[in-house]
Amino acid sequence: MVITASPVDQNAKVGDTAAFGVEVKGGTPSNYTYQWYYSASLTGGEEIPGAIRSSM
Repeated sequence: MVITASPVDQNAKVGDTAAFGVEVKGGTPSNYTYQWYYSASLTGGEEIPGAIRSSM
């Protein structure tokens, strides 16, 4: 599996909308898993509940 397109950093104000996505090739797609995280800083992060698709 190879990540062919990574998400791009975005800044958004509270209430604004931001969209993210990732592209993966190779391997067995049915074995891929995704989990998006939120972080207001450069360290750590929290899982976004239910954010388990290739785009969000």
